[in-house]
Amino acid sequence: DWDEGRDQHYQEEKSDEEPAIPQPTGDLIGACANPTVTMNLMYLVKEFAQDQKIRCDCGKEGYNLQLGYDHIQLTCPHCGGVRRINSVTENDLYALADQDEIRIRR
Repeated sequence: DWDEGRDQHYQEEKSDEEPAIPQPTGDLIGACANPTVTMNLMYLVKEFAQDQKIRCDCGKEGYNLQLGYDHIQLTCPHCGGVRRINSVTENDLYALADQDEIRIRR
């Protein structure tokens, strides 16, 4: 269940001790404003996709993902709708984790 996994994952990160966040790897992730936040956001996007919780207003399935310096952008290949997810601070990470789905807007 998505909620159980998400709560467990973020409960560990919010503890008083230093969080056990995996370190980013790869040239693309390393070129981001905050590689750790970006990597964890990519993980969340993958979880949303696996649970079929990425939706576009046009009703069609599928999306393209672009990685920017300070954001992740999802684009609908059918209507051109866009969802930009900021990837700079931990608040950006928690904001996405608190959502039930990712909605791409036309």
